[in-house]
Amino acid sequence: MVAFEQTLGRYRLLRLLGQGGVGQVHLACSHGAAGFEKLVALKILRPELTTDPEQMRCLREEARIGVELEHQHIVQVLDLGEEANKYFIVMEYIRGFSLAEVLSFLRKSQARLPEFVALHVFRAMSRALDHVHARTGDRGEESFFHGDVSASNVMLGASGRIALGDFGVAALLHLNPERLAGKWSYVPPEAMLGARVSSDWDLFALGALLYEMLAGVKAFPCDSFASRAKLGEQCAPVRDYRPDLSVDLAAAVDGFLTPVLSDRPENAEQMRAAVDAVTPHGGDDVDEYLRYISGLFRDDDFVRSHGELPS
Repeated sequence: MVAFEQTLGRYRLLRLLGQGGVGQVHLACSHGAAGFEKLVALKILRPELTTDPEQMRCLREEARIGVELEHQHIVQVLDLGEEANKYFIVMEYIRGFSLAEVLSFLRKSQARLPEFVALHVFRAMSRALDHVHARTGDRGEESFFHGDVSASNVMLGASGRIALGDFGVAALLHLNPERLAGKWSYVPPEAMLGARVSSDWDLFALGALLYEMLAGVKAFPCDSFASRAKLGEQCAPVRDYRPDLSVDLAAAVDGFLTPVLSDRPENAEQMRAAVDAVTPHGGDDVDEYLRYISGLFRDDDFVRSHGELPS
């Protein structure tokens, strides 16, 4: 779609970071006055979609949402640009890798994410959702939501930064609330019954994310409505995969994924409180997490698999 080293305005594309149904995300270098340079991430809309009014509205809405949500655990949107009939969103670059990449590497290495790392990431994401859900929609009738909380949308920075990105689904659902979007492995059972997407779906996805980090497998491994329906409403207890977890922590994680909506926590703060009550954390959590994640990104096998971090 886009050649490397191509320039879009003041942004020089360096390498492809990922791609999805609507476009590609590239690592790019922003050039300013007096030789100023800064690494950023560019999400470029596929050329064939630039003539689709809905996709263009969605791109603009995603940019608007990202600009309004300023939080340390949310990837910041910096600009919306157009050059040579290419439309793109400029985002801050989190120098690191996605949680999905880390979990995939650990599975192939037959290793598990340490419990304290999983809980640290969970707490960061719960605070990100606190911020997202505190923002009311334009119609004011309900809280805002992300709509696609998943391992691929959680960025783990080498500096210790943890950030939730990609509000493309949120933009799509904001413009068309009747649409069903997101990843089937993270949607709640009520999705199978035609329930409308809401902030409750984010909370279920956060629980599924914690389960995945601890168990090393998805609670609901599937890629379609049909395969999700076959799995039923209840997943295997997390201790089936991680017997070293405390009974209390396992009960909290399993409780986040109960099929009955009224039995699940009402917000991310309650989820965090439930975990904190059984696994208290201290002031050295950040340092321990940073030591682990920076060591992993320097690991020879990880570098061979995913490459070195850009400087």
